[in-house]
Amino acid sequence: MISIIIPAYNAAATIERAIYSVQKHEPNAEIIVVENGSTDETADLVRKLEDKNVILVHSEKGVAKARNIGIKAATREWIAFLDADDLWLGTGGIKPEGDIAFYDYYKDSALISFKLKGEEILPWLLSKPTLRMTSWAKIFKRSFLIEQRILFDESLWVGEDAEFLLRAVQKAKTVKFYGYPLYRYCRETTSVMRSINDKRTEGYLQMLQSVKGIIRTADNMTQPAYLDFLCAHVNLIGVHDIYAYNIKLPWQRRNEMARALINNKIIYEDIIKLRPWDFMKLQRLPSSLFRYNMCTAGGLICFARSIYNQKLVQRKKMRII
Repeated sequence: MISIIIPAYNAAATIERAIYSVQKHEPNAEIIVVENGSTDETADLVRKLEDKNVILVHSEKGVAKARNIGIKAATREWIAFLDADDLWLGTGGIKPEGDIAFYDYYKDSALISFKLKGEEILPWLLSKPTLRMTSWAKIFKRSFLIEQRILFDESLWVGEDAEFLLRAVQKAKTVKFYGYPLYRYCRETTSVMRSINDKRTEGYLQMLQSVKGIIRTADNMTQPAYLDFLCAHVNLIGVHDIYAYNIKLPWQRRNEMARALINNKIIYEDIIKLRPWDFMKLQRLPSSLFRYNMCTAGGLICFARSIYNQKLVQRKKMRII
């Protein structure tokens, strides 16, 4: 029935746990582990499982490339994605329908539940991208992806999930929502978002430009929602790079980086649409402060969020140990 694709890069610490979670809840699932350039024992651990339903393939580095190889290798009616440090909770025996099926998920112990109440799906997605625009916790009809030639953009290495899902939803004839928790997202210290990478901002800018191109011809409800999408990613850049607590940079230099970010053409032409009353919206607050040149205030919010995120990761690590 379903092929579950697991990209795995140096995932020796968690790959067996991820696979077992699938085997427990979907014993007949085809599990495609795409090892993409690991230097640890990830591949050896998968081989030792000796399960005919677990297929090990290899790719070059890059999660988008790994997922595409998995899509092409899949043979079942449905396709889903599982990160190597997360857990599969199963469909509860409910067969998905439509081109794309959305499920609830746990973010650690918090249940993230999706319910559309007469809303258009594209603006709904864009308004809260970090919660809604993931490739996981969703099941895609394989024939739909193949016929519509929907693959991950391999030129993107940040935000490729959001760009992929946006294109998929635009082309889908039917999108179904199931109020059932399919997935558990686990915060791990090995996650790419927990390490410092000077080029990540460049990656975000490339992704934002791609998303703008996709929605350029969208309806009038979708265009304003892009501003929420933009603010969410400006906030991410602030939290994970410019104002990250573990980066040793003078505060003045951080503020200069924030101003340069806001003045980047890809961001500036939309960020100037923010108005003073946007200070009242939590998701738009740091971006609004940056837009009105109150970088220190916006930076303090990002800095505090960076510390909070790290504490959550440390608590998770202690529970695992």
